[in-house]
Amino acid sequence: MVTVRAYIIASIVVFGGIAAGSGLAQRPEDLVLASSLSYAAPAGAEGPGALPANQNVQVNIRQNSFDPTSIITHKINAILTPVEVQGDWVAWEISELDLRRVDALGEDEVMWGADRPAIDTPDGLWWVEHQDPMQPIMEEFTVLPHIAGTATSFDPAVADMLFDMEGSPYVAPPQGSLFPITGKLTYALVAADNPSEPEADGDDDEVEVPMEPDEPYPA
Repeated sequence: MVTVRAYIIASIVVFGGIAAGSGLAQRPEDLVLASSLSYAAPAGAEGPGALPANQNVQVNIRQNSFDPTSIITHKINAILTPVEVQGDWVAWEISELDLRRVDALGEDEVMWGADRPAIDTPDGLWWVEHQDPMQPIMEEFTVLPHIAGTATSFDPAVADMLFDMEGSPYVAPPQGSLFPITGKLTYALVAADNPSEPEADGDDDEVEVPMEPDEPYPA
């Protein structure tokens, strides 16, 4: 089970994928293992040029992580804004993080939002390597850096949500992955008024990363 840290339970293994093209690779001179978790800016890359479009990366949390037909209970959307391009690498800011509780009919029940949540990297940005920096694809955003903070409820009757998440790679088993894009997720979503009991948590749960994410919640 996930380790409790001041009642915010640890780390997201959101968005699985192969290390290549997923933002996991370290700078070339530092690269030891392709699966090493590093989000530092790459050295020796070209100067910045034109920026790609904003991106919306979503992960669906299901009631039973081993059953792709089980209901979705929560959604996490990271709205990414490009800040800089260096060669094949793009530095992304998470301009908005949306958390959603989903009811049994698949409708958004409660929503929370955090503007520019802190990214635990030296420069506060998420560096991702792309095959084409101007045309990013969803599979290249398969692993999030460490993000933690508080999301504000859009419903004044509902408490804010504490979150803590970090990504690591997913390797499909021989029988194939559960979804077209599958990730692993270790996560904790904890209501601010009930920190002793997480609303949702998981440890290396397999999750879906949909190709067509939901629209960001209006500010």
